[in-house]
Amino acid sequence: EEAKARIGACAKGLRGSKDALATKIMAGSQDNSAALASILAALDSHLAALEEIGGELGTQGEKQGANAAALKAAIKRSDKDAKGHADALAKMDKTLTKTLAAQAKAQKDAEVLEGLCAEKDALSTRSAAHCASLASQRAQLEGAVSAGTERL
Repeated sequence: EEAKARIGACAKGLRGSKDALATKIMAGSQDNSAALASILAALDSHLAALEEIGGELGTQGEKQGANAAALKAAIKRSDKDAKGHADALAKMDKTLTKTLAAQAKAQKDAEVLEGLCAEKDALSTRSAAHCASLASQRAQLEGAVSAGTERL
């Protein structure tokens, strides 16, 4: 925009100079008129070129502005996506931490349960041995009672 404005101002200045020269030509002699007319034609050509450049610069500026706006929008979307990904990763990390804690507790519970099962098996074995011993003692007592009863 700044370049376009400067070129426009330059063109306006050149046009003013051309008008001043035209006034001098009309007031001057015929000998200089042809040369000055040629200079004026060249000035007109340059002015037209400057105006064309100014228009092109304006178009390029508009395109660059649109590109900058699109880039800003893309960056904003990218930032939003990155934040979404970071939030999702934080949630996943929190979930994973909870899962690992639950897994560690389950492992510890399994070890405790395994120990309890081993104790139960040991108690069952001792209980079976004690029952066998009691059955043997009962058989002996019954034998003794039977023998005592026969003697009587």
